[in-house]
Amino acid sequence: MESQVRNSPQVPGIHGAFGVVLALAGRKEDGIRESLRATELDPVATAPFTGPDNVLNLAQTYIFAGEPDKAIATLEALLKMPFYLTPAWLAVDPTFDSLRQNPRFRKLVAGK
Repeated sequence: MESQVRNSPQVPGIHGAFGVVLALAGRKEDGIRESLRATELDPVATAPFTGPDNVLNLAQTYIFAGEPDKAIATLEALLKMPFYLTPAWLAVDPTFDSLRQNPRFRKLVAGK
């Protein structure tokens, strides 16, 4: 993935996916930086069809980086956008398992 980022530095999705991978590998700060870069390259305000995907990658990066409050805040914002993510999706996707006991996350799953 590092070579993909080097070869395609302006492709947001590569930065977002790399951010998730870095967070999973324990490189928290690097992962967050890459995922944030994706949202900067492809902001929701100017890219309503692709921007939310980068925001979801950012939320996942926060989860895997051990930043549950930032992950939930990002998910709260994402659920207000036109996007395929729904409270029902949050309820079943194992990506969000580490957030299940968090009261704020439970409210999201409940649609509140």
